[in-house]
Amino acid sequence: MCPGTVVGEMSLYRAVPASATVVAEMPSVVMRLSVDNFRLMKQAEPTAAAWLHWFVAVTLAARVENANLAIRAMRR
Repeated sequence: MCPGTVVGEMSLYRAVPASATVVAEMPSVVMRLSVDNFRLMKQAEPTAAAWLHWFVAVTLAARVENANLAIRAMRR
């Protein structure tokens, strides 16, 4: 994973326990956003919440695109 990677976003949107596990191989700064704080963010800072929604959507779209490319490559 690279800097700026989002992990566990599905659990944030679905309000379920995260299934992702991450182990850092070097000193890292990790930020966590709980479901409760996400709700507060949407109320108190709607612009920041909208940016986060956009960022997660772009991240997920890239992952789907990469998965589709991998599937196409396996079908050849």
